[in-house]
Amino acid sequence: MQSLETGYTVYYNRRHRSAGHVLQGRYGAKLVDGDEYLLKLSRYVHLNPVHVEGIKSQPLKEKMAYLRQYVWSSYPGYIGEKKRLEYVHYGPILGQTGVKKRRQQRAYRQYIEKELVETDDEFLEVMNASRRSIGGEGFRSWIDEVYGELLKNSGHPEDVEFRRQVRRLGAEEILKIVGKTLGVEPSAFLSRRRDSSLRPIAATMLVKYGGMTQRKAAKELGIGSAGALGRGIGKLNGLVAEDRQVAKRVAEIEADLDRKTLALTAG
Repeated sequence: MQSLETGYTVYYNRRHRSAGHVLQGRYGAKLVDGDEYLLKLSRYVHLNPVHVEGIKSQPLKEKMAYLRQYVWSSYPGYIGEKKRLEYVHYGPILGQTGVKKRRQQRAYRQYIEKELVETDDEFLEVMNASRRSIGGEGFRSWIDEVYGELLKNSGHPEDVEFRRQVRRLGAEEILKIVGKTLGVEPSAFLSRRRDSSLRPIAATMLVKYGGMTQRKAAKELGIGSAGALGRGIGKLNGLVAEDRQVAKRVAEIEADLDRKTLALTAG
């Protein structure tokens, strides 16, 4: 994926006579705790197109129609709305529906589109609880232990030592840095503002750089539930993909927090 993204960036910059980053962040990969979480993850991915500005506020019928015909998704092929793509293996995911083959497309469509009405807040929290895995608490702890052992045996003791001592930033420090970049006081993150990206950005950084769960980050920001916070983070991800200014601000904040984390660790 790194090679693919780098190659595309070079192609894009040459074609448009520009320079710099084209894609936001590195490609992510996580281990998934079994079939149940895999099925939920596929639902999360397929619903991304309707969680963006201009679509998420539309009536249910319009969102459903948009999702079923979205050209950049494999979902229409999963539910029989369009011809299947040759390079997609549909069977493994459809097989998780637990019904006979002739009923799988319908069952999968119902499973996916049910969340257009009822959001799976618990899965949103689980998905963002770890950088390395998606699953139950026991599974996540086990993956972290295995990861630690692999680092110890990697043959690069200086690298292992550095990673082991990386320190988390405190909530107060994180909000101070985020507020400085956005031009607001840290207290602004405690106030609810309609369609504002302030709290989702703050929550994202608390989880990423403070090592908090979404539940704890929600409490820190005075948000009613981890589910509400998870939806806010999801909306922010869509906004970053659409709005270059928002993407630039988020990148600036992450760069500042990276520098602060490195200085804290080195010190």
